[in-house]
Amino acid sequence: MLKRLEKFLIAILGTAVAIFGIISMITNKFEPIADTNGPDDYSLAVITEEDIIKMEMGSTGGLTRETKKLFNNTVTFSAKDFSGVSEILFDNLVLDSDYVLSIRDYNIHGGNFSLVVVHEDEIVAVLEPGAAVDYVLENVNGRVSLRIAGESASFEFSMSEFDYELHGHY
Repeated sequence: MLKRLEKFLIAILGTAVAIFGIISMITNKFEPIADTNGPDDYSLAVITEEDIIKMEMGSTGGLTRETKKLFNNTVTFSAKDFSGVSEILFDNLVLDSDYVLSIRDYNIHGGNFSLVVVHEDEIVAVLEPGAAVDYVLENVNGRVSLRIAGESASFEFSMSEFDYELHGHY
């Protein structure tokens, strides 16, 4: 008798959790963030450093990752109307190591956008657009990640597929 009651309660709890999850997904839609500081200013106006570090706000706007397999295999990230915060890649370094990034063809076309390196709850670098962006964080351990933040942002950047696969990603 006790086993049947336990199974019944687990079934009820599971159903309640599933219904709550579905309702949350339907009602908590992330809205795009408007570009409020003009077309020539790409700096973030609404998203704060704390938002980037905590990564609690989510994102919208069709972030795409495309692998091109022509002469040099590259992974390109782009969006036409990205808003929010997203993690592109990460590493959990146990021993002191160098964290190396080689970004290519980094361009911001509109909106507000930032490409940042976060180490243990601190933004340690804001990467500036350019044809070749190389970044090294020396002798570091702990979690290091590359994150993007945007407000109605149109952007693109690439890295070699080999470099991309050296890091963790979702």
